[in-house]
Amino acid sequence: MFFEEKLKEINTILERIDKEENILIWGIGQHTNELLKYTDLLLHKSLVFTSQDNMDDRYFGRAVISKLDLDFNKIDCIIISSCKYQDEIEEDIRNIGFNKKIIKFYHKETEGEFFCLPHYDDKNGFYVQGNYSTWEEANNRGGYDKPAILKKVYKATIEVINGNAAYERDSVLFYEPKYTFHLLTLIGVLYSQKATIHIIDVGGALGSLYWQNKHILDQYKGKKFYWKVIEQPNYVQCGRKNIQNENISFEEEIDEVDNADIVIFSGVLQYIDNYSEMIKKAVNLKPRYILVDRIWTAEKGRIAVEYVNENICEGSYPARVFEESEILHQMKGYDLKVKFPSCVDHYFYVEGQRVDVQCMIFELK
Repeated sequence: MFFEEKLKEINTILERIDKEENILIWGIGQHTNELLKYTDLLLHKSLVFTSQDNMDDRYFGRAVISKLDLDFNKIDCIIISSCKYQDEIEEDIRNIGFNKKIIKFYHKETEGEFFCLPHYDDKNGFYVQGNYSTWEEANNRGGYDKPAILKKVYKATIEVINGNAAYERDSVLFYEPKYTFHLLTLIGVLYSQKATIHIIDVGGALGSLYWQNKHILDQYKGKKFYWKVIEQPNYVQCGRKNIQNENISFEEEIDEVDNADIVIFSGVLQYIDNYSEMIKKAVNLKPRYILVDRIWTAEKGRIAVEYVNENICEGSYPARVFEESEILHQMKGYDLKVKFPSCVDHYFYVEGQRVDVQCMIFELK
């Protein structure tokens, strides 16, 4: 579902409220802020608020009343301004003995907040939909190997190499430096112990992370690094012809690599059908660290399709949402040292299901 569809549904529900009714909005926070921004609720004269944790006496100029001080006999309608906890809140209200009108906006617990849903006219990113039984079924909707995509990535990479942009990600140019500090930290640890390190970047396009962090990497005087990108044949061909230098090179298969200190999977595992085989090959190299960044995880996994707008690489591609245990199970011989929200994206929703975008750092036991 899109933002516009859900907002229309919410406004249809609110239109049924009599303007003369005494309304209590249960909940104060981001959901309520967004609700008041996109609806006409503040036009109701008799409107008050309550929440689990009352911090202020006023909210948007209206009274905030403690649950203990509420006179439910004077309330005609309660609006539950929450998605995740709406059922628990409703149960609390019923237990109090309130038997008048209670409004909830979400049909099921897994449905996401309306303001987090993709917009019809979103020009800045992507959205993910579907729940397919097989990768092949989802793959019928799109693919990654379109020549136009490589052409756009190559053009953006050249802009970075020529100093006209700070870095690129998914063919989009960025003009302010932004380093991948968690990766640079791992590289720094390795450099404290050895003079030469080998970095394997699976699905690294034409070296996005390499070019993004090159300025910092070049500060390590007397140290050497070899950065190998594992990519599709058309990217490898382009990289070898136009990008490759003494530090960065391109290979089609991780099997062609015989030495690794760090293996990077950044925003790539969800796009690989045989991801478990790819992780197994990385594990067999026994690198000191395996960095899994921008990985999609949720309580329940699914195979979906990602739709990307024209400002990035327009198209649609099969993609997998993982249960976190699926990734942990593959990392035989490794400890998960830390995980945290990705520095690029934090979370999004797929048809109401929250998907967290995470970074995980694994270290060889």
